[in-house]
Amino acid sequence: MRSGDLLKLGTIWIVINGEQISFWNDNWVESRNLADNLEPFHESMPQSGAKVSDFILNQSQWNISLLKQVLNNDLIVYKIKGIVIPVHAMDDSFRWELNNSDEFFTKSTTWIAHGL
Repeated sequence: MRSGDLLKLGTIWIVINGEQISFWNDNWVESRNLADNLEPFHESMPQSGAKVSDFILNQSQWNISLLKQVLNNDLIVYKIKGIVIPVHAMDDSFRWELNNSDEFFTKSTTWIAHGL
């Protein structure tokens, strides 16, 4: 349980349907979460419990007007627009970001723990 935060730092979500990904708190936009990208983050931000799927239209397209309304940051909206949403029905997936093979190694988690 104590390692959960360390694992979260190295995990990057791959958006497929967006139902498992926290819009603000999971790493899914350029290996970071939106709360860090838009510092300072406040729990009172709009839709603080939102999922990424809340910003995807039925046609596997981003709801750009809603993104602009909630984020109020054109650069982040532009980055999100660049994330292609697959049209096939599958669950979101993730990958390990901290090495070139995208495979999880305990050594890379140790690096995070020691700030390397």
